Amino acid sequence: MTRLLFLPNDQTFLLLDSPFPAEAVVDAVQSGRWTPPEPYDGLLAELKTEISFQALQQGTLVIIITSHPLAMEAGAMLVHPKTARSSGDFLTGRQSDVLQYMVEGLTTKEIALRLGLQPRTVLMHIAALKRRLGANTRAQSVMRAATLGLCKTGTRPRT
Repeated sequence: MTRLLFLPNDQTFLLLDSPFPAEAVVDAVQSGRWTPPEPYDGLLAELKTEISFQALQQGTLVIIITSHPLAMEAGAMLVHPKTARSSGDFLTGRQSDVLQYMVEGLTTKEIALRLGLQPRTVLMHIAALKRRLGANTRAQSVMRAATLGLCKTGTRPRT
């Protein structure tokens, strides 16, 4: 059994179960064969523009988001993440470290201890990440960064 976390927008999430293996669900999402549950399937069908979905697998959990351009504040992004050669072109080294610890689920205090920083400094890095990724929450930042390939699961940041 596979768990699906469907994020249709910034304020909504649905937790669903699928009898299919996680790899098959990811393949269906990436190839465009997956459709969201009601009422989202009807709402998306009414839209004039075609919406596609992206999937991220973490064990038996598959996170599905709608793919759309990131809404960046004017001047916040120096390099578009799609054209960046690496996360180093898009994020500073310290932002990458903080992001990786966020992926691992660490709190602000835990990140500060691991990096030898003050919690307030970590909060400033997190705020910069949110601005850069056009996100409102930490979870949204992590999901957008993972979707863009700016972070990896199962890796440790440099210390």
